Amino acid sequence: MRWLQVSLLLVFMLFESTASANEIRIAVASNFAYTLQKINARFEKSFKHKVLASIASSGQIYAQIKQGAGYHVFLSADQHYPSLLEKENLTVLGTKVVYAVGKLVLWTAGENQTPQELLTQPHTQHIAIANPHTAPYGRAAQSALQQLNLLPQLKEKLVYAESLAQVFQFVQSRNAELGFISLSQLNEVKKGGKGGSSWIIPQNLYAPIVQEAVVLKPARPESLTYLEFLKSPEIQSLIEADGYVLP
Repeated sequence: MRWLQVSLLLVFMLFESTASANEIRIAVASNFAYTLQKINARFEKSFKHKVLASIASSGQIYAQIKQGAGYHVFLSADQHYPSLLEKENLTVLGTKVVYAVGKLVLWTAGENQTPQELLTQPHTQHIAIANPHTAPYGRAAQSALQQLNLLPQLKEKLVYAESLAQVFQFVQSRNAELGFISLSQLNEVKKGGKGGSSWIIPQNLYAPIVQEAVVLKPARPESLTYLEFLKSPEIQSLIEADGYVLP
């Protein structure tokens, strides 16, 4: 029975390596998920490689990579996690690149009051924020509240989400009156005709959200091709149009 299990495992491994030979596995911070869909569609059309995307917070992805997740490229929402992976010898040296600088937005699905007004209203009970320990946009939101001198009075109202995608869901479902999301996410909402009300947080209230990509070991030609494609003028223009500042 033991030899049968081993044989089946070897067959599976062979099938897995053959099936994935033409695939690139991208791990991406959830704020960039909408934009990545467009990038991947263009990449697949140009290079005939299938792109598989895994979406989570940057900290969650970092933990997955440490545990052996088979990603080829990591698009983080900050510079911290790519740098950690580089120090831990898990990246291909010389491949770190800043691909976008994010913008933080405070959003409500309703349109009767501005987010600034809702922040300090007694009837506002839930304000969604990505976990500051694993999500760079969560850290930026926490910093903004500190700079506004609102963190102590709002601390009990904060609802911590696993990622920006979950923050978006909390607000969209009205389980939270407000949520800190990315400008890119807001732009997608507006395309659907359900923009609600928003406030683009002034840049002086939080440190720049510098988003960095890196190729993970072992190096694959397809991974390096993807990174070069990400830096191309065509894709940089797409990123800028989706609500990011170019590096």
